[in-house]
Amino acid sequence: MKNKKKKVEEVEKVQDPVKEVTELFFRMFFYLFLVFIAVFMCWYGYFVLNHTFYDVKGASMMPTLNNSIPYSQMESANNMHFDSVHIKVETPNLFDVVIIKRPTDKDSIIKRVVAQEGDYVTIAKVIDENGNASFKLFRIAAGSQLNDFSDEEAMLSENAENGYTILEPDTLWVHKKTLASEFIEVEIKVDGQSFKHQYEYNFYWTFLNFYSEDDRPYNYFVSDDGLLYVQVPKGQFFFMGDNRAHSTDAREDGFCNTEYILGKVDYVIEDNNFFVRIFSLLKIFFGKIEKFFAR
Repeated sequence: MKNKKKKVEEVEKVQDPVKEVTELFFRMFFYLFLVFIAVFMCWYGYFVLNHTFYDVKGASMMPTLNNSIPYSQMESANNMHFDSVHIKVETPNLFDVVIIKRPTDKDSIIKRVVAQEGDYVTIAKVIDENGNASFKLFRIAAGSQLNDFSDEEAMLSENAENGYTILEPDTLWVHKKTLASEFIEVEIKVDGQSFKHQYEYNFYWTFLNFYSEDDRPYNYFVSDDGLLYVQVPKGQFFFMGDNRAHSTDAREDGFCNTEYILGKVDYVIEDNNFFVRIFSLLKIFFGKIEKFFAR
C-alpha cells in the first residue's frame, strides 16, 4: 500500500508543473485581455470625441456610398440608407466627401468637394471620338496661369483617377428631378472667332447666365476655345454628388460657405448594422495599432 501511495504522489508531482504552466498561461491571457479592453476603451473614447456618426441616406453618393440601393428605387430613395460614416471635424481637401448642414436645410447632406475657393469650374458637353456625348467637369486650380491652361488639361477624369468614380461617367448624367432641358448652348467670341459650347442646364442657370450682365455676382474666365468658367468665391466651395443624375447639389443650390461643413468623412461602414459597426471599429483600431508599430 505504501508503495502505491508513493507512486501516486510521484505522478502528482510530475503533473504539477504542467498544471502550473497552464494556469500561468490562462492568467497571462486574462490579464492581456483586460489590458486590451482597457486600451480599446480609452481609444474608443478618444475616437468618439473626435468623430461623429452619420447614417447615409439616399442615392446621391452612389456608387461610393449606399451602392446597395437598387437602381429601380433611386428615384424614391431619399430616406433609404445602407451605409454609415464617421466624420472628423477638420478642413477638407479637394475631392473629400463632407457632411454639410446649411441654415436652409432641414437635414444634413453628404456630398463631394469638387472645387474650392479661387478655382475656376464649368460643366460642358463633350463629344468623344466615337460620337458619344457626355458632360464633363472642368476645373482650373486657383493660382494657375490662365493663359497657359488648356481646356483639355482642365477636364477632370472622374473614373478612379482622382480617387473616386462617379456613376455613369460617360453619359449626360442629367438631373432627373429638375430636368427642363439637357443643356444650354452659348456662343462666345474670342479674338473675333466665334465658339459654341453646350453647358449643363442647371449649372448654366445658377452661374453662367450672369456672365452677360453688367453687375456680375461672380468672376469669369473664357478660355482660348471659348469655354466659359465661373470662379468659386472666397470662403466657399463647389460640391456635387457622385450620382450626378440623382443629386441635388451646387448645380441648383449655388456655392456653399465652408463654415457649413460639419466635417469630412474619415471612415465608411458599408451595409451598416450593429455587428458590422463593432467589427469596423475593431478593424480601425487594429489598423491604428499596425501603423503605430510600423513607424
